[in-house]
Amino acid sequence: MKLTFKRSLCLLVITALFLSLIGCASTSTSKPDSAVSGFFDALKKEDVNSAAKFVKTDSKNEISYKNADEEKIAKAVFSKLDYKIESSVVKGDTATVNAKVTTVDLVKITGNMISDLLPTLMAKALSGEDQNEAETEKLINQYFTNSINDPSAMKTTTDVTINLVKSEDKKSWLIDPNDDLLNAMTGNLQNAFKTMNSN
Repeated sequence: MKLTFKRSLCLLVITALFLSLIGCASTSTSKPDSAVSGFFDALKKEDVNSAAKFVKTDSKNEISYKNADEEKIAKAVFSKLDYKIESSVVKGDTATVNAKVTTVDLVKITGNMISDLLPTLMAKALSGEDQNEAETEKLINQYFTNSINDPSAMKTTTDVTINLVKSEDKKSWLIDPNDDLLNAMTGNLQNAFKTMNSN
């Protein structure tokens, strides 16, 4: 159960990490603010492939999801995302954009899931009832989906500094992704993983 639990939680971060693996296309973003806006606006529309066009990469891999549940959860998180650009600074071929990123509080959802589902799963284990891993994973995925799509789901806002670089043709700006950006996009879930692992 522990492996299933961690794998289900990690899929959100893994999906975000996929953005750094997709080949980028030419964009008309002559200002770093425009690249950041284009990136987040595409994610809000659940268009991950368009969002990837604003990301620096040296690879040409395409996004793939393990299953329909994984895709559903990832896109649900991104659809709840909102942002506000605070400021930007350009220094030659590099730039930084300071933004506030708001999304569902996945740390809170994860904590609620543990308290809500763990007693049921433990009771089954203690009773000797066979626990089908696929069924357990489906239960966890459904909990995430329902919680994320709940209109009253708690949200969290993270201040993040987004790094950008000029494209090879110097005509557009591309986001150079880092852990801070990925953490902001996933409701601080990545920081929660670090805390869990340290404990």
